[in-house]
Formats: sequence, C-alpha cells, structure tokens
Amino acid sequence: MKTGVIFDMDRTLLILPVNIIAVREALRAWGEPLGLDLPWRPILKDIGSVPQRLAERYGPARAAGFGEEAWDILDEAEAKAGAKAKAREGARELVESLHHAGVPMALVTNNGRPGALAALTQIGLGPSLFKTLICRGEALNPKPAPDAFISALRALEREGPLEELISIGDAPSDVLAAKALAQSVGERLRVWTIALQGGFVTPEALWAVHPDLMVEELTGLWDTLMSAL
Repeated sequence: MKTGVIFDMDRTLLILPVNIIAVREALRAWGEPLGLDLPWRPILKDIGSVPQRLAERYGPARAAGFGEEAWDILDEAEAKAGAKAKAREGARELVESLHHAGVPMALVTNNGRPGALAALTQIGLGPSLFKTLICRGEALNPKPAPDAFISALRALEREGPLEELISIGDAPSDVLAAKALAQSVGERLRVWTIALQGGFVTPEALWAVHPDLMVEELTGLWDTLMSAL
C-alpha cells in the first residue's frame, strides 16, 4: 500500500528553544512607536494582525512592510535558536527508517524557513529527506486549515497517487489540518492522525480532537508504522 507521511517540526521532530519572552519584548519595543499596544500573545496571530491594524494610519502598502518587519523579528529569533535545536528521542531513527524504506515524507511547520532549515541541519535531518518543506507564510492559511497539507500532498504524489497518508504532530492543529485534508480529498485517500505528547498542550487537549493514535515518544513508532505500511 502506497503511504506518505507528513510531519510537524517543533516539538515533534525537535525542540526549538526560542526565547519567546525576549521575542515579545522585542516586538513591544518595535511596535510601541507605531501605536501598537499588543500582548503579542498568541504571537503568530498578533503579528499577522499588524498590517490590518496599521493600514488606516499608514496605508496598505506601508502597513504590509511593517508586517514584514514584525515577522523578521521572529524569524531572526528562530534562526538563532535553530543552532541549539535538539532532536526528540527517536526522531532521527524514525525519519531515516522511513527514508530508507522509500516512504515519501513532507514537513509542514508554523515556524519560519530560516529557523526550520537551521534546526533540521543542527539535528542532522537535512531538508533533502523530505519531498517538500512548507513553512510559515508559504500556504494561504496556516494549520489548522488544510492549505499546507494540500500542498504537501501534491508533492508527495509527484511519483504517483498515495493510498494512505499519516500525519504526525504534537498539536491539535496538526490533527485538525489532517482531518480537514481528509474531507477535501474524500474516500480516495485514507488519512491517519498520530498525536505526539510533549508539546505545549495537555494529553486531554490532544484527545479532544480525536486522533487515531496518541504516543508519548517517537521511539518505537517505526514498528507500529511497519505493521500498517
């Protein structure tokens, strides 16, 4: 059975030690002169709101430029953190085993590309192991919308259609994006969702979105997948 895998990155394959408090402080220092009194929490949502918030004051074109400046602050922090990234237990073994077995893989992350490339390189999982790497801002809508997963599926099916797709991630948004993808493609593709504990949410929050399987670590997951591939 032809199977593909979509991985999340941060807290799934690796730990990216971004100093989010320092990032919020940098964003406050940058935003206050512009009249932005934001908590920068959740950080992705607040950064994404910058152009709209500033459009009336500065015009849409300049407001968009300010939005890019805000993303640059986060990108720089993630890129620096990438040099200190640590692989989650079992991550390298799982990805390398899938690669050697000829299973096509994609990576979909809400992190920026500079940080993602730095982190993957740091833990020894080069981007060449994946058919595609889709980062923050490279799909129309982020997870839990299915946009990035739809693009990833296209890349995974360049050499022929899949019969099964397995999504592995640590957040409810990973499970929900995979389920939304399943709805969009219909019965031609069986989509399995694996929720990985150890991220920023509780096991209860993961179970609430009804993954097919929940695991504490990636170690041993290869044997589980082999029984299904």
